[in-house]
Amino acid sequence: MRAGHKLIIALATELKLPTIYPFPNMVTEGGLICHAPNVIDQCRSAANYVDRILKGEKPGDLPVQAVTKY
Repeated sequence: MRAGHKLIIALATELKLPTIYPFPNMVTEGGLICHAPNVIDQCRSAANYVDRILKGEKPGDLPVQAVTKY
């Protein structure tokens, strides 16, 4: 994340501009809304893939998954 995000949040608030941010912590710092994938769910899914590979499945046989929860 860039260091200028606090300035962007402050200016958007001052100018009353509706904004959508890419990280949840930007909302806790005063941003309006966040639209981003759930990082915790992505980590769990990745851990599941690693587990399956370590148990002998071929990576090429694993299905490709898209983010379903934002």
